[in-house]
Amino acid sequence: MKKILLIDNSYPINTRNQKIIKTLNKKFDVKFASWNRANSVIKKCDKNMYIYNSNEGYNNKVAKLIGMFKFFLYLNKVLNDFDPDYVIASHWDMLFLASILKNKNYKLIYDNLDIPTASSKLFLKSFKKIERISLKKTDAIIFASRFYKDLYSNYVGEKLVLENKPLEIIKETDNLNINNYLSEIDSSKTKISFIGGIRYLSIMKNLVLASKYNNSNIELLFFGGGKDEGKLKKYCTDQNIKNVHFFGTYEYKNIGQFYKLSDVIWAAYPYKDYNVKYAISNKFFETLIFNKPCIYSENTKLGSYVKKINIGLTVDPYSIDEIDFLFKELVNNKGMLEPIKENIKKINKFNYWKDHEKKLIELFSKVK
Repeated sequence: MKKILLIDNSYPINTRNQKIIKTLNKKFDVKFASWNRANSVIKKCDKNMYIYNSNEGYNNKVAKLIGMFKFFLYLNKVLNDFDPDYVIASHWDMLFLASILKNKNYKLIYDNLDIPTASSKLFLKSFKKIERISLKKTDAIIFASRFYKDLYSNYVGEKLVLENKPLEIIKETDNLNINNYLSEIDSSKTKISFIGGIRYLSIMKNLVLASKYNNSNIELLFFGGGKDEGKLKKYCTDQNIKNVHFFGTYEYKNIGQFYKLSDVIWAAYPYKDYNVKYAISNKFFETLIFNKPCIYSENTKLGSYVKKINIGLTVDPYSIDEIDFLFKELVNNKGMLEPIKENIKKINKFNYWKDHEKKLIELFSKVK
């Protein structure tokens, strides 16, 4: 049986990589190596895990750069121990490390989960150059967004678009008592929900302020924790915002309930981030499955796409006035969502992870 090692730059590994591992385990012997930069407690360890523990944290880029050399040495030992036939490098920084070690006898596959991004143009240019050099030793690319592919038109190896589509379990919505949530919500108002990890604090502040201006007509619901949850809660308290509700972390299998009680979903991220311009949110596929209109960012590939075929709404997330205007439109013209829902029905197929597993497995037979 062929062996695959997946390398990730964080622990726990993200849900997309968990799905990749589970799929490939059907045909291959798969292990993963990850960098536990927060030295967090490992709840369950087994023979398929290689975990390097350190204390750099996830917000200190200088510490990460220094610590990367030690992780590189650890990775070298892992490769000697496992001796994989294929290495999947998740993120461009892990691709860089794996490409340096490419003198070992394995095929290198780049899981292009995010494209390099930085607020500094100099850093962005440097990161892109590192990625470009690393790609010379890469045998295939897996794109996490259809919009990434055009950025790599000069790459001549195998390519596969594998977006982070949901598992079918999200349709199983009967295992949660939704009344626990309804008791806090005025059901007569338009319910706008954010489902996921709370980050991009400045954008979220714009969102809650715009909801405050429409407090008599809108309920804003947050399902999920995240590094900015506490700060956003405090901001709502300081601003005396009463129509925003936080429900904390959740189990993935329960998100269907949150979509069911929502009228509109918020998935507008800061388009000034280079990666956001080209990324495709997993919320996109979830909203298609549950036929819920979603608000995306203007000036992004995804925003342009949903606008073109009228399957979503767009807004400038940096502008409180524009968000406020859109909210007022939603309240005053409830019929504006119906054409969007009808269009979603027309394209609502092949939106589950299982629909694309075969393509992923077949990629490895093409890379020789």
